[in-house]
Amino acid sequence: PEQVATARAQVLRNLIDETLQIQAAAAEEITVEPRDVDTYYTRFAQRFQQTPESFAAYLRSIGSSERSLKRQIQGEIAWQRLQ
Repeated sequence: PEQVATARAQVLRNLIDETLQIQAAAAEEITVEPRDVDTYYTRFAQRFQQTPESFAAYLRSIGSSERSLKRQIQGEIAWQRLQ
């Protein structure tokens, strides 16, 4: 139970960080195009020797999703551009 609580707290912090990064970039009129996110996602899947579709299935199998990973990628790209 303690590990689950710790993991949940970390996930929540990550979601908050992603949202703040995206908002900070948007405040500076920095945008991240969906094609940029898709390109990064495809490269990420390839690192695991998978297609984007099979990687999405893998993410679902472990309780995550393509959407949540793409949101994280969007936050990272936005933050990099802001810096």
